[in-house]
Amino acid sequence: MITAPPAEPWPPAQPETAAPVQTEEDGNRRWPVSAATTLVVTLGCLLSVAAYLHFYPGGATIAYADARSHMLIARRVLMADTPGAGQLGAVWLPLPHLLMLPFIWNNWAFYSGFAGSVVMMASYVLCTLFVYKFVWRMTHRYTAAAAGAAVFALNPNILYMQSTPMTEMLMFATMMGAVYGLLCWVQTDDSNRFHQIYLLAAGLSALMCALTRYEGWTMGVTLTAVVLYCSFSGLGVVRRLLFTGALAGGVVLVGYGVLHFGVAAGVVALLILIGIYVAIRRAHSRDEWHATEGQVLAFGILGATGPLGWMVWNLVIFGNPLAFQDGVYAKPSNWVNSGELAAHHLWISLRTYEIATVDTATLPVAILGVLALAVFLWRTRLSPESLPALSLLVMFPMFVVTLYKGQRPLHVYEYYHSFYNVRFGLVMLLPICLVIGYAAAEAGRLVPRRWWSVLRTLPAVAVIGVVAILAVNGLRTGGIVTLEEPLTADAAQSSVQASAAATWLREHYTGGLMLMESYGNEEVAYASQVPLQDQVYEGSYRIWTPALAHPGYHEIVWVVMHDSSQDQVYAGLHPSIVRFGYRLAWTNKDYFIYRWGGTAAQLAANVRLGDKLGDKLGGNLGGSATVLGSGS
Repeated sequence: MITAPPAEPWPPAQPETAAPVQTEEDGNRRWPVSAATTLVVTLGCLLSVAAYLHFYPGGATIAYADARSHMLIARRVLMADTPGAGQLGAVWLPLPHLLMLPFIWNNWAFYSGFAGSVVMMASYVLCTLFVYKFVWRMTHRYTAAAAGAAVFALNPNILYMQSTPMTEMLMFATMMGAVYGLLCWVQTDDSNRFHQIYLLAAGLSALMCALTRYEGWTMGVTLTAVVLYCSFSGLGVVRRLLFTGALAGGVVLVGYGVLHFGVAAGVVALLILIGIYVAIRRAHSRDEWHATEGQVLAFGILGATGPLGWMVWNLVIFGNPLAFQDGVYAKPSNWVNSGELAAHHLWISLRTYEIATVDTATLPVAILGVLALAVFLWRTRLSPESLPALSLLVMFPMFVVTLYKGQRPLHVYEYYHSFYNVRFGLVMLLPICLVIGYAAAEAGRLVPRRWWSVLRTLPAVAVIGVVAILAVNGLRTGGIVTLEEPLTADAAQSSVQASAAATWLREHYTGGLMLMESYGNEEVAYASQVPLQDQVYEGSYRIWTPALAHPGYHEIVWVVMHDSSQDQVYAGLHPSIVRFGYRLAWTNKDYFIYRWGGTAAQLAANVRLGDKLGDKLGGNLGGSATVLGSGS
């Protein structure tokens, strides 16, 4: 593939020095990667472990309620009353939970959150390496690459988030892997034997990103547009933009039609997209189009496999391909209320996400990032080489639109005097660190060659010094917004009540099945340390609904209710639970915990009665009549 050269010639590339590989006569091989790469990985590992040990005391690594939910989902795949792949559910994408499985079986790794943290720590190291490699390929300056990597790796919010089971770090790593692969592909041509491998590797990384977080779906479409634009190498810039915009817009139209108006609208949009495709193909020469088509399909099919596969999963398991969007536990109304200031207010949406970006990236780095972006745009002139880095900027308008449409809430202190989902702004650190590394190299080149060469490294060294000071200050003072958010939430009255219920159960639970809805009660399900095999919840296949009708028929010993009309156990059993033979064992302002009031023999008799009724009615009323399988 031929790429357009930048407006000004790049400095001659100095190939990255790699440790030489010994011949067969030497009898063994040396380390297969460069010393610089080894150093970056080593320092990344040390920083990752040090940060984890810093946040581990006091339970900060598991402070997020969502982090505990991720632990529960992964554990239930292996250990639940009805274990199986169906426990992955429909809302959160599956890759993070699948990667936790090798560690989740261990009780310490589960209850400490380490089973999830170790996946994110590895992702942190990998993402740091990708940032370093990306900047190096753009600048061929080791110090500039180190500066870009430091902006990412030393950010206090990154250091905290990588210590938790939250899934952002895995998304960052896969996102950076995709853009790094595309950069390598853009910088090479068919004479390079790895040219197409770079493209396939980028597509595979985009696939993993799409199976990690929904932001990856937007990124997949954007990167496919980049591949399409770069593949139109024989066209002028205007025609490239028109063709790319038409096809990418058609893809977005199909997705929008399916998500908001149903499959029929999606089919109509797909027909429009096919018409655009046919028109562009006729306007393009056959030989060049075949190459373009092959490259776009190679990347696009991989990128689309994640979203399409997830829709198929939702259809097979839950009977609705869009259950992740409009299911009972996925509706935006579960999180966004009428008091959301950003909803349908464009300026507030824009300002909210801008503030979240500054809060998470830190103000000095955000200012540097804006200046560096100007330098990047001026020097690269939107050349194909610049597009992988610039594609990361699509996250900003995506989140602004999401806030404006009321799809997800994001609270910053300036508007709400509290934080909620402020970590959404952290993804903007990826393009920031890349352009800062690039600008550091450009600043170094302003130093005349006849001067002492060390002076050319000063801009990069200064960047490293600034972010190191910010990291030390953030860790020392605790001024980390992504940590303030869960700590504040844990201090809220609802969390205190849930924690009290979990503590009571942990101290008084003596065995037996426990009936409790997991949604909204994740803190109790997790912190009570009641074995998940003994928890009957809404994901218990063919057990949940019958148990709500008559818990005694299903050997339920404990019944936990959250005093809320949205809690299915409370709504279905609170008026009649005493008549079923249960007595109140403990309560506070938010929770009722009931325990079977009879003997074990009486409970067994209840189960046998349920079996008999189930046989007569041809239904599943009794505990022994249940069929185990995958839950929701």
